Amino acid sequence: MPIFKWNTEAFDENGRTTIPMLRFPANDNCMACHRTSNSHRGFYGFGEAASATLEGDGENPEDGTLVDDYQDDVHKGKTYTDDNGETRDIENCNSCHSKQYFKSPLMNVDLDANHDFPKGNSDMDVRNDLDYAPNAKSCEECHMEAKNAVVPSGHDNLLEAHRELWKGNGDMAGYSRDSLTKITQTHFDVVSCQACHINGKKSRGNPIQILFRYRIAEDGKSKMVPYNPRVRSYWKDKVSGRALVRFELDSVFEKGEDDEGNFFGIIKDPVSGKELGRVTASQGRHGFRFGKPDSYESFMALKQAYDSLLRKKRL
Repeated sequence: MPIFKWNTEAFDENGRTTIPMLRFPANDNCMACHRTSNSHRGFYGFGEAASATLEGDGENPEDGTLVDDYQDDVHKGKTYTDDNGETRDIENCNSCHSKQYFKSPLMNVDLDANHDFPKGNSDMDVRNDLDYAPNAKSCEECHMEAKNAVVPSGHDNLLEAHRELWKGNGDMAGYSRDSLTKITQTHFDVVSCQACHINGKKSRGNPIQILFRYRIAEDGKSKMVPYNPRVRSYWKDKVSGRALVRFELDSVFEKGEDDEGNFFGIIKDPVSGKELGRVTASQGRHGFRFGKPDSYESFMALKQAYDSLLRKKRL
């Protein structure tokens, strides 16, 4: 006769058990594209500093394996309770970018669930139709609008927390007592949370040069937001209107190396094979990377190569 062993840990206090039917991807899936680097879109965490170390068993650490320790977001490791009462540890991207992450495990599975990720309104032109439809968890949602709004200072609400902080710092000096709450609310209406709370950050040890502009927020209001400007350019055929894609842009380069082991890029005409100029190059963790032209001559050499490539594409 078979012997059954009752596993009490598999049941809750009501004698019910749950069988998880929802699967959420691990961070590695997201980081395949969203790793913070020169070529991948990502975010800069605001926790401990990022580092890359060599770990190995040998006496010489340089013989070990390069291990990346990505910078942690300030929310990582915290616990959040959603409006439905479900509590989760904030340990991965799903905490903010998955629609059903806080769904009760006792609820039925949505068999026709929409698998689009909740996103905000970034500077990138990717699926703009999904901007705020719905939004990923935002500062306002968790710290102001939620039933269990998180106010680290212990005040009743975030407006009160800011008002009392500014009063204590002397920032409200000269204003009448009955106007302080209104002034603080005006600040909330015009300035985004991130305008004040993500400046003064660094990238690779250097301060991030933050500028400010207005952008439509989730509530439809135009608010001041920080951004880190980047020069964006592309090579486009005036005749066909066709823009070169990444692998085509790199196709006019060849890898070069001098006697001292320094890498550089050789610009070659894709039709004749003639060397037209050179650019800098480097070997990084994401592969070999060709630099931008650093002189008028090298820029014109690259233009000549791309013009030749586009003419070839028309044939």
